[in-house]
Amino acid sequence: MKNDKGARHVLIMTATIDPSAFKCNKISTTSCEAIVQLRLNQYLSAIKFYIQESAFTDIIFVENSLYEFDYKKYEDMAQAVGKTFEYLPMKLSERQLGFMNIMAKTYGEALLIDYAMRNGKAVAESDEIYKVTGRVLLKNSDKIIRRARKGVSEAICLHSLDLLKIFPCCKHYMGYIIQTVFFKVTKADYFAVLGKDIDYYENLLATKHGKYLIIERLWYELAKENRLKIYGFKCYPDLSGNRGSVDMAYDKNKVGLFFRNILCKFGYYSLKS
Repeated sequence: MKNDKGARHVLIMTATIDPSAFKCNKISTTSCEAIVQLRLNQYLSAIKFYIQESAFTDIIFVENSLYEFDYKKYEDMAQAVGKTFEYLPMKLSERQLGFMNIMAKTYGEALLIDYAMRNGKAVAESDEIYKVTGRVLLKNSDKIIRRARKGVSEAICLHSLDLLKIFPCCKHYMGYIIQTVFFKVTKADYFAVLGKDIDYYENLLATKHGKYLIIERLWYELAKENRLKIYGFKCYPDLSGNRGSVDMAYDKNKVGLFFRNILCKFGYYSLKS
């Protein structure tokens, strides 16, 4: 999708190409190479999709295993259609690696988002930022962007009843969450509330209370405490791909999307006061 000159729509893609780079991920040496190659191909396909077929104008790919790939190819691909592609390799500190052993996926995600928000060149030039999990495709980005509310954060906020359908064996996830597979955040909201102090997350993880406090639940609680307004999208994000941790598809059938779009119109997925 060629970019017409005008507003910029920045997308952060979070990624871990080689999960074996972290001790917390138990992958056998026999399967490691195949898993890494599969993940790499999925990430590269997603990058190509967002450059060529999405309505986003600036794509930031932030990755924390420092796996080398030909990112220059995607810089050129983006430039050819009037877009930008930015590769941000993130090297974790020894302290951060230690916390990864406590809660790898959710903590690692928080770090990736924060690193991109603070270091992305395109972020510095935009007031609103979209984020997607790196191997997931957002098929209706044009509708999402066209119907977006200006100057406010938008996401899908889920109730515990919705969560049990996604994580039936994880009762400790009970409560409200902000879904982080895809969302839009204003820089003002992020730096005032959600990313005000990344050490806050580490302090919580170091206590018994924070042991199971996933980023989605933490952000919801922070938003509530700070009276942050987060609206549900006006149309439901049409996502394609699998949840890596539970191997469940994000894809919704037409009937499921139809009813979710109706709920969006009534503000069902907004942050409840």
